[in-house]
Amino acid sequence: MAFTQLTNPVYWYTWNSLFATAVWVLFILDLRMIRDRIRDPSGPKGRTLYVLVEREQLLGIKVYMPATVVFNVLAAVAVILWPEALIRRDGHVVIALGQLAAAFGYLFYGIRYFSRVRPLIAGTRQEWRGINS
Repeated sequence: MAFTQLTNPVYWYTWNSLFATAVWVLFILDLRMIRDRIRDPSGPKGRTLYVLVEREQLLGIKVYMPATVVFNVLAAVAVILWPEALIRRDGHVVIALGQLAAAFGYLFYGIRYFSRVRPLIAGTRQEWRGINS
């Protein structure tokens, strides 16, 4: 829905805040599954992996998703309050560039994170195969 509102910044940021809220809820629900997996005996690599995954999930719940929701809500409010500066003078482009920079920053962060946990994922799979054989 957000992408259908690219030409309407108020709706763009409103839909993005709703989407971010839904993702935030999913992060919270996923945390329960991660914690269930931590309690599951999987071997030392699996335990290490799930502790890292839990830490990352908590970071998303406590930092990334709240920041995303707040950013989008504030952007929508700013566009409503100052349409002259942000719409008619294209000031909303600065906000959009900030949003784009944050998205790329998170993408690069995610790539580094998965590069770090990839060996643990492979090791955990080997532990599962050893346990289940």
